[in-house]
Amino acid sequence: MAAGDQACPAPAWPGQGSPLLFRLLAGAALRRMRIDQGISYEEAAAAIGEPPPRLISMAEHGETRLLIRGIIDLCTLYGVTDIGQRATLLGLA
Repeated sequence: MAAGDQACPAPAWPGQGSPLLFRLLAGAALRRMRIDQGISYEEAAAAIGEPPPRLISMAEHGETRLLIRGIIDLCTLYGVTDIGQRATLLGLA
């Protein structure tokens, strides 16, 4: 390697990545599911017992994270029954 060259960092994989990346991935998936089901921010917030609908928007944009119980409740509301899909979302939380 020549002077001044730097090695490229290895790609982030589960267990190695940044928490922000994981929040963004989980949030994007939750947003897609919410929109596909025609569910409002208010309905989603009510399902997890969180009054401010802004929390759902913040979680979908990676600005905050949801508790595991909240993700489980949203999966139920959004009709996600596939165990693998639920496990993936929970793994990103």
